[in-house]
Amino acid sequence: MNDSRKRVLTSSLPILDAQALGWEVGKAIKRINAKTPVAVITGWGLELSREEMRESGIDLIVSKPFNFDELGQVVAEAMELKEKM
Repeated sequence: MNDSRKRVLTSSLPILDAQALGWEVGKAIKRINAKTPVAVITGWGLELSREEMRESGIDLIVSKPFNFDELGQVVAEAMELKEKM
């Protein structure tokens, strides 16, 4: 991905193992640029340990339902995280 700061990847695929797909996307993004913050929006009500998130390449998780204020906070957190990476 060129200029990853300006790109958002969204995945909503009707497959049985969509959760595993998200983890693979997170890992792939980190292989391209380890400093790209990766946030996942999930309807699975998922809770992962920091270790599981790190292994998956996921930095932040937003669970559905969410409101746009929460989403804005996550984006701000991702930008702060990027500066620390």
